[in-house]
Amino acid sequence: MAQALPAPASMELAEFFAKLVLDAFEGVRLALRLQEEQQAELAIAASQDPAEFARQTVTPEELEAELARLFPSRDPKQPHGVYAGAPYQPSLKEGEPEAPPFRALLGVSLERTDYVRPRGSETFVLGKGAVEKVREAVRTRLGAVAQSILRSAAARGLPRLVVDSGRIGAKLTLVLERAAQAAGERPVLPLKQARLLVRMVDDRAPQMQQLKVNILSELEVTFKTVT
Repeated sequence: MAQALPAPASMELAEFFAKLVLDAFEGVRLALRLQEEQQAELAIAASQDPAEFARQTVTPEELEAELARLFPSRDPKQPHGVYAGAPYQPSLKEGEPEAPPFRALLGVSLERTDYVRPRGSETFVLGKGAVEKVREAVRTRLGAVAQSILRSAAARGLPRLVVDSGRIGAKLTLVLERAAQAAGERPVLPLKQARLLVRMVDDRAPQMQQLKVNILSELEVTFKTVT
């Protein structure tokens, strides 16, 4: 059995116009409030400590991708060359290059306790402390780039969208409803007894309501804001 479709809701024309104006006003007011909140959040982010800003904004995926770009791994099982136990060549003598070049690329100087030489090995490997230092330096550098762009935008002035006018269009059914008349009365329609109702057009059951008068129309409301 086919399920009966609910009858579309109706309201008086004055109520309909009032609802349109109130909803449009509420939408504009909400949009302005959200813009003010976002601008305040951006101003706070622009003035944050760079390291804290980076911890809040740089995602793990972005960090891993940057580590892989700066320090590619020789081990195919590792996404990059910054992990505990990764090969490391410190600059122990003047002119001897560091590999990976953490100091040259990030300005990070590793202490002797940050890398170890495994027993029976002639090469050094990174310890957990070194890994954390390098990861934090890369994260901070990524955050500094994003924060610099944010500060430049804030210094120029963030754009603010203001609604000064608008237009609402809708297809409606205008229905003129009157009070019941006694038998034999002349079919007049006093103004006080008449109500002009508005219903949205329903494509599933268009204009099938049991009403005296149905008029299919298109309504356009143009408004502007005044401050």
